[in-house]
Amino acid sequence: MKHFLALILVVALALSLAACGDNNHAVLPSIPSDGSDVLETDFQKNMNQSTSTNIYCLCKTTDGYYFQFDCMLYFIDRETGDSTILCGKPDCNHVISEFNKSCNAYVYTNLLSYYNGKIYYTNSDAVLENGNYVRKGERLFSMNLDGTEHDAVQSLDFIPDGDTNNFITEPIIHRGYVYFSYSGALYTAKLGADIENATLIYGKQKTDDGSHVVDSKEQYYELWADGDLVYFMVKNIQQGNGTYKDTLFCYDPQSNQSKQIWQVPEKSEVGTWDTTGVSVSQWYISDGYIYFYLCGNDIWCTELSTEKTTKLIDLDLEAGVAAFSDKYITVINKQYNDFMSFTGELGIAGGDYLYIYDYNGKLIQEISLGQIYQDHKTAFACHIAFCDAGKVYVYVDATVSGIYSAAYSSNTVQEHYLYAVDIASGTLGDVVWSYYKKY
Repeated sequence: MKHFLALILVVALALSLAACGDNNHAVLPSIPSDGSDVLETDFQKNMNQSTSTNIYCLCKTTDGYYFQFDCMLYFIDRETGDSTILCGKPDCNHVISEFNKSCNAYVYTNLLSYYNGKIYYTNSDAVLENGNYVRKGERLFSMNLDGTEHDAVQSLDFIPDGDTNNFITEPIIHRGYVYFSYSGALYTAKLGADIENATLIYGKQKTDDGSHVVDSKEQYYELWADGDLVYFMVKNIQQGNGTYKDTLFCYDPQSNQSKQIWQVPEKSEVGTWDTTGVSVSQWYISDGYIYFYLCGNDIWCTELSTEKTTKLIDLDLEAGVAAFSDKYITVINKQYNDFMSFTGELGIAGGDYLYIYDYNGKLIQEISLGQIYQDHKTAFACHIAFCDAGKVYVYVDATVSGIYSAAYSSNTVQEHYLYAVDIASGTLGDVVWSYYKKY
């Protein structure tokens, strides 16, 4: 499957005629600075709640936020709101091709993590050795905060490109260990160590015979960590009646034991939603509780020790998307459209209001995003990129035609924006990043 994803990337790079992310004169970060609000070694929960498929790899430091967009890294200064592409090479035009990937900002990753003064990411590119390109499989890399010194840390493939998963599990780093999936099984290894000594957490260990047969029903994972414990939501667990249900497990690194602690609720418990009885739309774990949103339904929480489920917020929305953070729950309204996802479900688009709640279920702010659609006539969707430090960062997708298929047609101009919405004042705020690309 990773061969296929790499091919998509090559095609996209070849079609790209021009690309740039704005540089609002932000200064590239240099060395880590002290700060109590950033955990140097822990999984960053606030940075793993993106509702966008375009901006979903994010992390933060005391100085600012890092995110990947279109295989490039960007930095937003937390104090000034200025943004820049993460490359300080004076002669670099930041345009990537199949044969030129020398820009410091270039990454092709499913992970972005800040750990002990370094930025970590994954990559599965081929490497030029003795005149030939050699596939190395998925590897973990680190770099300095200013984008320099990209170094390979360890392999995450037991056999280079031997992972046969049909779906991607995004790895995480937490307290000195990396957690990753390979061919349907979940593993952990010490950061920087040879994964031949990795610990199997869940699933059956497989050895690829070279056939790369893909099982569309193979299990994959959504990973999480909170304090001393690591959590993983197992997708595609078949039930006795032939249906599938997402199931949450907890892994204790001290005892090296995993146990099932929660499953997606039944319709009889909470009612219906867009994926009734199969999966939740978004979820978040903190201090022994799982908070989850059911699109077309409401926001709920379950105390994991007692399995008691309570409705937290009663929503009256046709559809929506939620993002959880340490202090707030943010919901953006959506509408169903005729776009069909690869699962055969109706897609959702739009988004013109943000609803901000606290964890007592109280509505704090209702913020209109209507001005965004007035300012950008081709905008067709707003998404929550992340919520942190009293702001909601809203990603805006705008194209000349305003339809999903435009991203894959020729001579298409796309525009993308990131707004910083202030929760306390309820104001839309400024554009902190913008992007232009022509295919």
